[in-house]
Amino acid sequence: MNGTITYMKRDFVKWGRGKVAVISALIMPAAWLVFVGLALPVKFTGNYLDFMCRGFLS
Repeated sequence: MNGTITYMKRDFVKWGRGKVAVISALIMPAAWLVFVGLALPVKFTGNYLDFMCRGFLS
């Protein structure tokens, strides 16, 4: 358990120093979902965003 906590502390310090990387890692998947969802029509459902959000939430 001590080793796990040590690795967690190390990662939190690394993430704290690279705030831009953390923010971009959180924003990019949402941006892809929105941009691709609005650009691609899905024939078996009316809305790509509805289709993908169901998969994310389940």
